Amino acid sequence: MAAYVITSSASEDIGSIEGKCIVPGRNRSAFRAELGGSYAALNMLLVVVSRAPIPVSGIVKVGCDGKAILDRVRWARKEAKGSHFDLVSGILHCCKELEGRTVQIKWEHIREHQDRVAGHIFTDLEEFIVSVDRRA
Repeated sequence: MAAYVITSSASEDIGSIEGKCIVPGRNRSAFRAELGGSYAALNMLLVVVSRAPIPVSGIVKVGCDGKAILDRVRWARKEAKGSHFDLVSGILHCCKELEGRTVQIKWEHIREHQDRVAGHIFTDLEEFIVSVDRRA
């Protein structure tokens, strides 16, 4: 399982979209779950952007607590082959479609399990990662 949250940083509260997904395939690793959650979130965002009544543009931060995921997506942009190609190619497709609609994707690594650090003051994305991990 993987989970995701799509929300806005706008000052007005426009709500959020939350979802869970079952990652396809027999490999049930944390790496593959992280890829699956990233793909599900980007795919849902593409649906929202595609159906918006007005053109949508801006910067979208994709936060992920698996640094290896960020490396894998960066590497795949140069060479489209390798392990987990089904999810990676889906991620790249969503990114390309969103960028074609003037939505810029910024990937950001978020330190995981900061909820286990006494006295840690959370960034917004760290707070989201903790809540999403609990849902997954």
